[in-house]
Amino acid sequence: MSSSSNQKPRNGEETYVDLKGQQWNLALLDPEEHAVVEQLRLRARRNLNWFDFDSYRMKEIMTLSNRRRMSGKEIIASPLFQIGIDLSGRLAMAQGYARPDDYRDDLQILITSQFKSQRTFCQATGLSETMLSHVLAGRKDLSIQTLTKALGKIGYGIRAVPLPTLPKNGKSRKAKAS
Repeated sequence: MSSSSNQKPRNGEETYVDLKGQQWNLALLDPEEHAVVEQLRLRARRNLNWFDFDSYRMKEIMTLSNRRRMSGKEIIASPLFQIGIDLSGRLAMAQGYARPDDYRDDLQILITSQFKSQRTFCQATGLSETMLSHVLAGRKDLSIQTLTKALGKIGYGIRAVPLPTLPKNGKSRKAKAS
């Protein structure tokens, strides 16, 4: 992929950084896992059709996981699976099948995981239900000041994160800052 997904830390070991900023030390992978990651990275760089890439990704990961008799939970938690998901996501975004996460996604996760409903979230933050509905649907945006004040009331804040770097092709879209 791009240089942002393949960084060299100070100690010289190769690290993969996913779209959410999670770092995966590739030196900790065993030779079989490392070979699968390298094949996935190579195929993603070639910018294959996302559907073909995703089928290949799952086949390779499941073949290795089945040989090792890994449980579903072990597979999903493995660096190999997580890196594969990230490469798939990057390719899907580059080809216009998906979009990078933005603050709306974070708000939806916060609401779903911490509040009984959007109404209780609005009551706690002081946002109107109508405005929240428009924001979550992508029809309107909250100003940084409004968002900061609302989240502060419930003990949350906002932060700046790097935008994902996607492979370039004819269908690539630039990520918008939110």
